[in-house]
Amino acid sequence: MAPSGFELFTKGHTDVLASKAGFTAVALEHARYVTWLEGENLRLNEVINVEHGMIGESLRMKEVYQFISRAGPTDRPVLITGETGTGKDLAARAIHQNSPRSRKPFVAVNCAAFTETLLQSELFGHEKGAFTGADTQRKGLFEAADGGTLFLDEIGELPITMQADLLRVLQHGEFKRVGGNTLIKVNVRIVAATNSNLQEAIKNGRFRQDLFFRLDVLTVEMPRLSERREDIPLLAAHFMKNYGEIRTQPFPPVVGISPEALHLLVSYSWPGNVRELENAIERGIALGVTPDIRPEDLPKALRPEKSELAEHDTYDDEFEKFQKSLFGKRLQLNRGNHAEAARGLDLHPKYFRRRCRALDVKWP
Repeated sequence: MAPSGFELFTKGHTDVLASKAGFTAVALEHARYVTWLEGENLRLNEVINVEHGMIGESLRMKEVYQFISRAGPTDRPVLITGETGTGKDLAARAIHQNSPRSRKPFVAVNCAAFTETLLQSELFGHEKGAFTGADTQRKGLFEAADGGTLFLDEIGELPITMQADLLRVLQHGEFKRVGGNTLIKVNVRIVAATNSNLQEAIKNGRFRQDLFFRLDVLTVEMPRLSERREDIPLLAAHFMKNYGEIRTQPFPPVVGISPEALHLLVSYSWPGNVRELENAIERGIALGVTPDIRPEDLPKALRPEKSELAEHDTYDDEFEKFQKSLFGKRLQLNRGNHAEAARGLDLHPKYFRRRCRALDVKWP
């Protein structure tokens, strides 16, 4: 006679376990797929003959790599557009690495990170006494990047009063330090990036049209992660390698992603793009207690509410019922000792406790 309140181990449970085994096979196949993708990524680099440091085998990323291979050697200004988190900075570095300036400095600045006064000094430098606190002469980033590439991130946030100075550098290769009168000559390639609509900014009087035309010589748009979902498994594997060491004892090292978690990763809309995916994998490694990243290790935004699940999507519900029944029985057999109950199931005690809380399994 089964203890009151608990289900017997039925054929339904057997079917769920069989389904679980099928998912395990899928996970092994996924590991082979990731290995194949890594090989394809290397092959693609050789075919296009471009160093880029980016991850992806999708058609959209191939178009980006081809652009880099053509635009890199031209030495003309480049404008990179795309949403936040799509890797515009990586594309800028790749353009520099595939240009004749690759042995010279690559200098980056975020135009949105400074006030107008500080940004002007940061870019062009200042003379001694130019303003309060300017005790010495200071060279700016244009001089630091001489002979190389200056990457202006968030170019749409460049103050309108400074845009004429940037235009002069683009046209004549010269500028003046803040508080100075001497024209300084530099040989700098400009690569700019923005996540805003510069055409709209021109209409609103926030961006100079002539500067836009100077920047918009070679333009590439970085695709959203939702536009290249086939790259998600490879990106996730890459981030797992990068952050694997943050998982510390006594928890086992991360070696994979469960099929259920991978399904969530591939299905999610990713408004924060690759950067959001990176954060999700980092969280999964840091908070997880099993060798594979599981759905409960991922941010809540990736996990749909029960009401959002399709009517035919019953696997999770059935597996939760099975776990709740099994964990409850184990707790009863071990008189509420979570550590002993977890040991009997070959689970880590912290994972067992967390799942019991999530499933509302209590003893008595």
